[in-house]
Amino acid sequence: MTLPQTRASTAQLINKKQPLTAFDVQVDSDRATTYPMVFARLRVKYIVTGHDVDRAGVEYAVQQSSKKHCGAEAMPGEVATVEHSIEIRPA
Repeated sequence: MTLPQTRASTAQLINKKQPLTAFDVQVDSDRATTYPMVFARLRVKYIVTGHDVDRAGVEYAVQQSSKKHCGAEAMPGEVATVEHSIEIRPA
C-alpha cells in the first residue's frame, strides 16, 4: 500500500528547507477480521536520505502533510490508528 499524496506533499515540504538525496514512504496495515474489513491500523514509515538532515524539520513536514494535505490518510484515520515513524539515513 502506498499513499502517493502523502509522499509528494511531505517531500515538497522537506525540500523547501533542505535538499534530499532520496525519499520514500512505506505503509503497512492491519485490517479488521470481520466485515466490513476496514483498516484497523496503519503504519507509515518515512525514509529520508540526505546530508545533515534536520529531524525536527522532517517531523514538522510529516505532521503538516498528514494533518492538512493528505485526504487519503485522513479518511482511514477516522476509523484506524495511524502511526508515523521516521528513518533518517546519511547520504
